[in-house]
Parts: sequence; structure tokens; C-alpha cells
Amino acid sequence: MKKVQVLVIALFAMTLAFAQPEKGNLLLGGALNLDIGSSNVKVDGVKTNGPKTFNLGVTPRVGYFLSDKVLVGVNLGFMMTNSKDESTGTEVKSNGLAYGGGVFARYYITPVEHFALFFEGGVGAMFGSSKIETAGTTVDGPNTMALNAGVSPGISIYVSKRIALEANYGFIGYTMNNSKTETAGIETTSSQGSFGLNLNPSTLMFGVSILF
Repeated sequence: MKKVQVLVIALFAMTLAFAQPEKGNLLLGGALNLDIGSSNVKVDGVKTNGPKTFNLGVTPRVGYFLSDKVLVGVNLGFMMTNSKDESTGTEVKSNGLAYGGGVFARYYITPVEHFALFFEGGVGAMFGSSKIETAGTTVDGPNTMALNAGVSPGISIYVSKRIALEANYGFIGYTMNNSKTETAGIETTSSQGSFGLNLNPSTLMFGVSILF
């Protein structure tokens, strides 16, 4: 909630002169996703702490305006995930790192000055690995590959002639997740694909873009 409040204050306070994107502009920017979670379960008055999670994602990007309304570009993605679970009486920690990239295109709609809506379509892939520590013993976790293709809506608020604050939320499209784990020489693989609308809070991303 604090993250949203800070963004809203910034959007209304920083209303300086601005320039809308034009054909030939270069866009440099990036987005940040931060997700911190915890849980607990109470049974017959006894509370047990559930898993605690910390996820951080950073997505730098570069794009080129083919017209005043159409942007195409490429992005990179880096994600770090951490979790700790003591609900069974034994501490289990998981640490993961993922990287990848993709291509994207945006279509902008500018109903009023300083403000634009956009629809961003893209294709991207992420590759990850992890470590799992149980009672002080560490083993390799799953190796993962995620592929997604779809559309995400967003907004841009122009706070100066070159700078825009951005936010994306939601995703509709196709997602595929593959996982491979090897334990005692035995390899286990799994694959899952789905198509639909995702409004999970983890899809909320804030970013900043600079026009050249």
C-alpha cells in the first residue's frame, strides 16, 4: 500500500512541462517488481508461522518509436527469490536466481496531456536455478524455464520533457513452465502450460523511462 501511495503522490506533484513521444525517439527504461509475503495458520488457538517469501525482479529495456503511437523494443529480466519455512519444526530455506529476456511492442493512447495509456504485447523467456537448505544441509533445487506470450496494460505519466513514470498491471496470454530436478541420479521433469487472465499482485510493476 505504501508503494502505491508514494507513486500517486509523485504523479500529481511532478506536473512539469512535458513532450509526448514522437517518431524516431529512443526510450531507455526499466521496471521493478518487489513482493514480500508471510503467512500463518491458527488451529485450536495455536498459531503456526507459514512460509516467508522475498521476491525481487528488475527489467531494464530499450525501445524505438516507429511512430508517435507505436514502440518496439527488447528487454532483459533478472529475478531473485528467497523463502523460509519453519511450519514443520525444521527450517527449510530456498534461494533462487533467474535471468532472461524478450521482445515487446506498445501501442499508446493519449487522452489528455501528461498522461498516456498503453497496451504492451511481448514474448519472453526466463531460466532459473535454486538451492534448498534443510536443517543445515544444502542441495540443488529445480532448474526452471518459463515462457510467456501475451498482453499487459499500463500507464505513463510524463513528469518532464524526457522522463515518464510507468506502471503495468495484469497479464492475459499464454504461460509455460518447465522444471527439472535430479536427486540421487534420478531425473524428474515437469511441464505446465496455461492460457488466461492473471491479476495477481505479482504482475504489478513500476518503472521509469527516459526519452531521447
